[in-house]
Amino acid sequence: DDGCLEYFLDEYHTVEKENEQSAFKRGGDYWKLVTQTNHYDMELYFYALELFTKQGSTMFKRPYVDKDGVPIDFIQVKKERLERERLQREEAIKRYRNELIAKLNGTSTNHAGGGE
Repeated sequence: DDGCLEYFLDEYHTVEKENEQSAFKRGGDYWKLVTQTNHYDMELYFYALELFTKQGSTMFKRPYVDKDGVPIDFIQVKKERLERERLQREEAIKRYRNELIAKLNGTSTNHAGGGE
């Protein structure tokens, strides 16, 4: 009996552990949910990761590389991020402006119709 119980518990915990590891795989559904929910925490995490990489590179005279060994140009990465953010802000401004114009056009039409 003890052997069966131990076997069951070992198998159950092994399956649970495998499920936990695969559930939070980078790029997976849970990963995306966590990163969206904790946007600013993730920004801090990536900043810390970048800083850690830069310090390690400086201290140990190693080039900045990603997990595939491709050199990272952090200046270019920052430029690209800033450009994406700028484009997002411009899109938001355009949407807001168009909504405002639509509201004003609706309001001005009502006033013009009422005065005639």
